[in-house]
Amino acid sequence: MKDIHWNNSQPAMNNFLARIIGIIGEDITKFWLSNVNCEYINCGRPTIYWGENQRATLDFLIRKKESDHSDFYLVEQKNFFAYQNGNLRTIDDVPEFYNTYDKWSKSKTKSSPAWKIFNELNSHAYRIKVKGLDEVFKINGTILIWGAVNELASLKFKEKYGFHDVIGLVSMVEDLISWKDQDFEKFVLDRERWTRELFNSFK
Repeated sequence: MKDIHWNNSQPAMNNFLARIIGIIGEDITKFWLSNVNCEYINCGRPTIYWGENQRATLDFLIRKKESDHSDFYLVEQKNFFAYQNGNLRTIDDVPEFYNTYDKWSKSKTKSSPAWKIFNELNSHAYRIKVKGLDEVFKINGTILIWGAVNELASLKFKEKYGFHDVIGLVSMVEDLISWKDQDFEKFVLDRERWTRELFNSFK
């Protein structure tokens, strides 16, 4: 993915590729979390309950492997590879990124209770459950999955917005390749074949 040439003079190409990544983004995360080399375990899709019959579902609830089985984190995944001419593609320590991120986040907070709660998490104010599990989870923090992350800039970003961690989808793909994850390899080959067959049918 890091080798993709994102060209702002070709928005149609950028949007097309970004939509494909949007379709498979959460699958990539699931493969990453399922790999034996990953430091986290996927516990399922969490639903947060508050007030009278109010609820919101987030993307993942994960647990750190090397813990006492109580370190749980809420996860939201956003894959903005082409949005705003790519200004949100990479978490970076530049004013343009923070300005664009803050505007987007403020707008998202107004329209999405899940994003608002994710950013203002108080684990004592909400009940957090996963379908099929009886446990009510207490959360240690939040983790944001983004398109790509400048690792040097991530420390400032985490401190500024209060995230326990930020993880780049690009780095997940690099991990899966280096781990030679066979399930992920099959996933990629299948979708490559399906796409090729589709476009061949147009000829």
